[in-house]
Amino acid sequence: MFISSKKNTSFGLDLGARWVKLVGLKKKGKKVVLDRVGRGLFSEEQRGPDEFVKHLEAFFKSLGIKKKEVVNTSFSGQSVIVKRVVFKAKDEDELEKVVFKEAKQYIPFDINDVVLDYQIMKSKKQEKGFEVYLVACKKQLVENLNELFKRAQIKIDVIDLDAFALANVFEFNYPEEMDKSSFLFDIGEKQSIFAVFSEGELSIFREMPFGGANLTLRIAEGLGLSLEDAEQVKLQGATNLEPSQKTLVTKLIYEEIGMWIGEVRKVINFYATTYPKAQEVKKVFLSGGSSYILALEESLAKEFSLTVDYLDPWRKMEKSVKNFDLKYLDEIKRQMVVATGLALRGVF
Repeated sequence: MFISSKKNTSFGLDLGARWVKLVGLKKKGKKVVLDRVGRGLFSEEQRGPDEFVKHLEAFFKSLGIKKKEVVNTSFSGQSVIVKRVVFKAKDEDELEKVVFKEAKQYIPFDINDVVLDYQIMKSKKQEKGFEVYLVACKKQLVENLNELFKRAQIKIDVIDLDAFALANVFEFNYPEEMDKSSFLFDIGEKQSIFAVFSEGELSIFREMPFGGANLTLRIAEGLGLSLEDAEQVKLQGATNLEPSQKTLVTKLIYEEIGMWIGEVRKVINFYATTYPKAQEVKKVFLSGGSSYILALEESLAKEFSLTVDYLDPWRKMEKSVKNFDLKYLDEIKRQMVVATGLALRGVF
């Protein structure tokens, strides 16, 4: 799941709940070059197997990507089990055997029904063994995804985790933050990730079943709007609404974000309890399509006394003015973080 081959252009494909996003990266000497960027709306009606294949083919064609191209993609949510475990082993060769022998005690599924893999923490070998992220996913899900891509004449090279892709982007683009501890908060349409990046690696993370869709639904129900109109109110603000409606929208936004803050607080408290000697975290980096909600920045800063920044997935990459509308890239960059992290898997 985590081994990738080096190609001329490495493509990362993020299959979001509402948007499908693709990023292509190339290596140019020591530099990484942004080669391809695209996104497409995939409605619920386009998520069935036949419709998905049809629209995926059209999406790749619109970006000039040939058939039989290789991409990296990812899983997240309840389809994946992730555990941070220490295994006793004298070296990495023995570790592999130990992991696959002992993993079943950490996985709540029949071990024969899952695809297993692991990633060694950067701390690597300790006195008590190797600390790893142990990852398990139902075989049927992997087979189904491979079959869909095969029908679309696209090959999968890497199936990663959204959280690992998020960490890849942060590590590559923010080298000056590697000796510090930071929070990463990626807010998607229906799922979000809150992570702690400490001592140069992903320390802990939690995937949370909420996102921008929750807020859109609240606004739609509160104002009697369609989901499309409520989405516009969420992203553009309530400037064109009546005073009473503006008050209601503000109330709904802060109620929803208050719930998000409550879940974030649980992760922060867990981290503080588990690692009492850890470096104090002073900054949070936001990303994801729903990170554009202005009240979120204000709430995080106020509740946790944090400096809030926005994660730029292309901060350390070369971008051609000839190939891209830089203003457009700036508008969508927070939405492209996971896709960029997946593409980075094939660059190094």
